[in-house]
Amino acid sequence: MTEVASQPMESFPTMAEILESPEGNTFFNCSWFEELQRGRRLVLHSYGTTTMILASTPKGRKGKQYFIISESYGGRMRRRAREFGSVYELHLASSQSPGLKVSVTRHCEAVEEEGMPALSVGEQLEVLGMALMDGLKDSSGAAQKIESLICKQTMELDDEDEEDEEDDSKEISLPLFMAGHFVEKLSDNKKYKLTDLASSSLPLDIKVMTRDKELEKDPLMGLPALKLEETFTETTVLTSLPNKPDWCFELPVRWLQMSLCFTSDHLPWSSNESPELHVETVTEVTEKFYYEYHKLISKIEEPPPRPPKRKPASSEVPKKSPKSESKLSNLSSAVTKQLDNLSLGLTKGRRAPAPPPPKDTSVQPPPLLPRKGISTAESVSAHNTYVKSPTVAHKAAQGLSDSDSDHDYESIEETLKNPHESLFY
Repeated sequence: MTEVASQPMESFPTMAEILESPEGNTFFNCSWFEELQRGRRLVLHSYGTTTMILASTPKGRKGKQYFIISESYGGRMRRRAREFGSVYELHLASSQSPGLKVSVTRHCEAVEEEGMPALSVGEQLEVLGMALMDGLKDSSGAAQKIESLICKQTMELDDEDEEDEEDDSKEISLPLFMAGHFVEKLSDNKKYKLTDLASSSLPLDIKVMTRDKELEKDPLMGLPALKLEETFTETTVLTSLPNKPDWCFELPVRWLQMSLCFTSDHLPWSSNESPELHVETVTEVTEKFYYEYHKLISKIEEPPPRPPKRKPASSEVPKKSPKSESKLSNLSSAVTKQLDNLSLGLTKGRRAPAPPPPKDTSVQPPPLLPRKGISTAESVSAHNTYVKSPTVAHKAAQGLSDSDSDHDYESIEETLKNPHESLFY
């Protein structure tokens, strides 16, 4: 393609055949790219340098879309108010378009420690410039310098109060790290051509209001918003298909790896009647093209500044002086000496052994009595009878027979006394 663009202009228009198609190319998402197949015939009309604008849509349900728009685009568009989510974004926009005016769309509370003023919904801000302001103090006591945006603050006034507008305005400083919600304030509602907007500072948010009548189908018409990011120039070859020789498209030489050969085929129109050409000025590109383009121009945006580090809480443990440390050591040694002098029946370093239990000779074990012989008839227990307690057996051993006792039930006193005596033993 680079060799095609270096041929003398007298060689055009001519017919060409595709020898190697750009199969691995994933930069374009348009209808004419699908026609670039091996063996396909093309009509090459001319080549030249074209000024283009890189544009993108906001992220929606279908994802973001990217376009390169030729400067000869014939549609009419209206500027759309831009939205900003931080003071740093205001700084970037104001550096490209001085005198930027915005309106506050969300309330922001003041943080005096970090130099952040309060903002109310409806306040108007006009960016004046940048300055270094004093912020929090560091450990040495010196105030840190913070980059701030100097703005002129006014309230949104009614028609009756417009005369006193100058008295209500004041200058405020907004740190660049401050978050906020702002919307651009536009003063006109005019429809512009793309050439008029391209000559002004970019980026701009626009909405296409009138389609380009030279196009069969304008892909920009119906989009809710479009962001014009930047302009660039490309070497292009004006090309068309033999079945539609008057509907042309521009092939970017730098972005197409494709081999062609000129042929001696006749042009698809008579030599005396050249067709009126209609150029397709909008080309949809892929996300890969968008990022490869930014890599090529090495445009890296600086990250927004970080907020300053806050001072630690005032509840820090104070450092101990050497005098206080010596007092604490003397006090601890005195306490340990007092504890050593206490007499708690303990020897130094060892615990005293427990005293032996007192000897009590008054309690004698009960005498061993011979076991009473039990006959075979008495050994068979009767059905559904109680079991005799040891107290009854003891009475029988002392000469009390079972028949002489009034009853065989043991008393409650004996039941309570005997376990106590056995436990004491």
